[in-house]
Amino acid sequence: MVPGPLLSFTVAETLKRGFRAAPLTILGHATLELALILAILGGLSVYLKQQAVFHTIALLGGFFLILMGLSLVRDGLQGAFSSFKLKAEEEEKEAGEALAHFDASSKFDARSEIVSPSVMEPSRKYTRGRSLHPVAGGILISLANPYWSLWWLTIGLGYLSLALKSGSAGIVTFFSGHILADLGWYSLVAAAICGGRRVLNDSVFRILILGCGVFLLALGAYFIYLGIRG
Repeated sequence: MVPGPLLSFTVAETLKRGFRAAPLTILGHATLELALILAILGGLSVYLKQQAVFHTIALLGGFFLILMGLSLVRDGLQGAFSSFKLKAEEEEKEAGEALAHFDASSKFDARSEIVSPSVMEPSRKYTRGRSLHPVAGGILISLANPYWSLWWLTIGLGYLSLALKSGSAGIVTFFSGHILADLGWYSLVAAAICGGRRVLNDSVFRILILGCGVFLLALGAYFIYLGIRG
């Protein structure tokens, strides 16, 4: 199960941090899901099925998603993200200048570094502000989505029941397959974003981040509506 808010968060973080944002986000997501599976097996499902719990999660999660959405909208408007194309060009220029300086001096200074461009990591020069770490984001964004809990208490619980017939091996196999599927999908999305760095310009990156922010704002407002309606 791949929650929509988590995908939006991953896209935005990949634009700012590079490919590593995807596996780090899934690491946080997997940590939370492992904790929930252990809790469900310990009997927590009885309490989580209560309607009041769902509405509480919807309200708190809605407010959190709105905060995240506002942060992304601000980042998009201010350009607080990394353009992979500009980053590569800038680092290539810096590397060339450093190499020319090295040739001219014919001396090697152990304290100097020639930085080769990396297509998978953002340049700090083009990244402003501070954002939620992808691992923490994977945990909090998943937790903020009430449908994530609902999925685990319905479909997920059914899968767990089937896996339990094979004992611990069944649980491990189910969890591993579930997380590897998430990791594969998110990595594919991140790779596609990073691969388009030479084609997409800053305006497109800005629009993508704004779109992710607006999506989280809308989803947060919807979750708050569900919480109040109850």
